[in-house]
Amino acid sequence: ISIITPSYNLEKWLPTTIESVISQRGNFEIEYIVIDGGSSDQSMKIAQEYAQKIESKTFPIACTAVAMTCIEEKNTGMYEAINRGFARATGDIFAWINSDDVYELGAFEAMRLAFESNPEVQWIKGITSTIDENGTLIRKGIAKIYHQDWLKKGIYGQESYFVEQDSVFWRAGLWKAIGSMPAHYRRAADYWLWMQFANHAPMISLNIPTSSFRKREGQLSK
Repeated sequence: ISIITPSYNLEKWLPTTIESVISQRGNFEIEYIVIDGGSSDQSMKIAQEYAQKIESKTFPIACTAVAMTCIEEKNTGMYEAINRGFARATGDIFAWINSDDVYELGAFEAMRLAFESNPEVQWIKGITSTIDENGTLIRKGIAKIYHQDWLKKGIYGQESYFVEQDSVFWRAGLWKAIGSMPAHYRRAADYWLWMQFANHAPMISLNIPTSSFRKREGQLSK
């Protein structure tokens, strides 16, 4: 499972995000790539410290293996960082988590089982809850059903409820069929991505708590 985190000046929440990835328990390997856009805070240092703990085996690993890579590049935007991350990724399953959001424990193992049990399925949407800046639950998520034709038209997130990005996982081959996201869509390249994915395969909803989106001041999605 290859996970990308684009990072830029969010040192307050980055440790929680990182630990939510590398603490996942189950029968899988994690390839974790953090791409920092030249943060002026301690974000890159924090990420490197976790990578060193993993390499020195001083961080407890609960899955088959974890490999963590930290890359510092010129800030060209979140989506370009994600594109670059997936260009390096070698896993079977892809996803990205922003540097203030978190995965729920058990999310990766649930996704692994779902993909392995359903070889025809190309992308899966889990449940996203919402937390505040302190990690307190604001809204408990529910499993949502998405109409394929509405996904293709980009209706979700505009005329209907969202496809919350942090709980979407997909096969590497589906990403490679698309190529990459148009980085000039500064806030909405994920909308574009869901439209492209939907033209290739139906999205399946999984009734499993997968992630929590952190609602905070100053975020682009606001």
